[in-house]
Amino acid sequence: MPSYLIVLLTFAWLAILVGGWLGWQLLRQNGRVLLRLEELEKRLNEIELGEGEQPEGLPVGSEAPAFELPDLADCRRTLEEFRGQPLLLIFFNPACGFCRDLAPKLAEFSPSPSLEERDGERRPHAPKPQILIISTGSAAANRTLFDEHKLSCPVLLQKQSK
Repeated sequence: MPSYLIVLLTFAWLAILVGGWLGWQLLRQNGRVLLRLEELEKRLNEIELGEGEQPEGLPVGSEAPAFELPDLADCRRTLEEFRGQPLLLIFFNPACGFCRDLAPKLAEFSPSPSLEERDGERRPHAPKPQILIISTGSAAANRTLFDEHKLSCPVLLQKQSK
């Protein structure tokens, strides 16, 4: 075998080995970069979206603090009036697009009787909760929105979203 062919094969194998080693190093480094990017994205989400933090407010199942707010007729109502019954408390703003979309759905949601007929039998079941809306905005804006959708649930007004 000619000597130039041996030298050529040696350089070819050496080039393959060096190329493989470089490729492996690039893959390892790329993996490290991807892991660092994922960690940065996670930190940014925590900062921007508040993910990873404990939510503000009351824990689920805890008792709501007492309050006294005026309703649309300017009569003062308290939370104590609703104690002992299922209650769905919704915080609302008539200027909010999501809230405006929610209003017709709330009109369809009406409390059900405590007996349910299924398969010819009447069985007791948990009643749907009464809806209580705590809203910001003016009384006139709220009255207009709730009259438009024929919502008859109590609406209490608060000065600020707190």
